[in-house]
Amino acid sequence: MHQILTEKEQRLLRDLREEKERILEPMERNLRKIQENLNSIEEKRSKLRKQLKQKDELIFLKEEASRKSRVCEEHQVLSVTCGALSIIKFNGLLQYRTWREMIRSIKPAPASLLLDPNTANPWLLLSKDLASVKLGSKRQPLPGTPERFDQCACVLGSEGFTSGKHYWEVIVGGKTEWRLGAARGSINRKGEINFRPETGCWIVWLKSGRGCVAGTSPSETCLTQNLKAQKIGVFLDYEGGQVSFYNADNMFHLYTFTQTFTGRIFPIFFPGLNTDGKNAAPLTICGVRGH
Repeated sequence: MHQILTEKEQRLLRDLREEKERILEPMERNLRKIQENLNSIEEKRSKLRKQLKQKDELIFLKEEASRKSRVCEEHQVLSVTCGALSIIKFNGLLQYRTWREMIRSIKPAPASLLLDPNTANPWLLLSKDLASVKLGSKRQPLPGTPERFDQCACVLGSEGFTSGKHYWEVIVGGKTEWRLGAARGSINRKGEINFRPETGCWIVWLKSGRGCVAGTSPSETCLTQNLKAQKIGVFLDYEGGQVSFYNADNMFHLYTFTQTFTGRIFPIFFPGLNTDGKNAAPLTICGVRGH
């Protein structure tokens, strides 16, 4: 990041120097023309004063001074305006343009994920943009395909990973229950699921009224009783063999699973039951889009 900003600064300084030279040259040329015009006007005025014997001298001087002033102002406005218009391009959206350059170079950048409707349990409702999921009030009449979860109210991300480092963030807001993490593409989709590493699932789970746990074996690992995160970050390092979880509001580390991965690894989402009537809000992926 430091290297990116340093290179950006050097490019801007170089461009500013070039722009300065480009602006100063016509401005200096205009100034020379103005001085030449003034000298020419002065010569013409001297000649005209001698020739116009019948014209009132005071009126004549006022007219000539006014004309000289207009010529001067026109050249000055032209020079200043050209310079101002040229500098605007260095100020406009500078911070945003720099961020766009940086985000392309950061590995991993927050992933732009979508949900896979073909894996969604029939009780789940997915948003039209496939970025949010929540528990519905009735079971939808969907085909029981092999890839669809039939009992566990889960859905996978549409993209699986077989290499690299990947990071995504999910808005959990004030939900009272949810499960998030990563799972093998070969995870069992039928019947009850034991969310443990030996079944190909690495998750963090907020339990209603019981705090946050990691789905470890042989028993769960308690993380915190007072998790106030509005967003959870999930980091997958395929070659490094880890799935890490963060409070994305302050990047506080919650837990890391270590594992040797094989096959395709998918993000997994479980919006949780709504038995207390307070867990109707969706889980929403908030990846960086369009970078």
